[in-house]
Amino acid sequence: MKTFFACLTAAALCLSLCACMASGASSVPASSSEVVESTAAPTAAPTENPSASAAPDTALSVSLTEALNGTVAFAADTAGGSLKTAQASAALVQVLAAEGAPAGLTEGAADWKATLTAEQLTLLSLNWQGVSQLSRDIAADPASQKDYLESAGVETDFTAMDLSGISAAMDSLDAALLD
Repeated sequence: MKTFFACLTAAALCLSLCACMASGASSVPASSSEVVESTAAPTAAPTENPSASAAPDTALSVSLTEALNGTVAFAADTAGGSLKTAQASAALVQVLAAEGAPAGLTEGAADWKATLTAEQLTLLSLNWQGVSQLSRDIAADPASQKDYLESAGVETDFTAMDLSGISAAMDSLDAALLD
């Protein structure tokens, strides 16, 4: 009976991952410069000192926002939580490797965190340590994580990616997302 439920859970996770990947593929920005639209009203007048440097853009790309949303879509301490952690970590590493870390990553992640519901904040608190550590493990030695990721339904070949900036990006995310 336990085997049946384990198989059923694995099948559900695979279907969920396929659905997420299918929906994510259609909403991935055409370029890494696309960002989530801001709803802030434009300023009425230009700045008085044009030589003053503008504040860094803290908006996160759509795909990075979706990857972060994936970190609060499950509870790590439930059945299948470790597989979902692997999926969320892989998605985050994949986006960061493809797009690089944006200049205002810490601030953008803090802004994203500020939009979370109380339930999502609880899930972030529960999940983030594992996601952060596994993301670092994938970047440090992707070959050693291959079997684990494959068991979670992740088919991405991280060994073929430039993962050199992932650790620094995770430091920025940790600064914004850890309690």
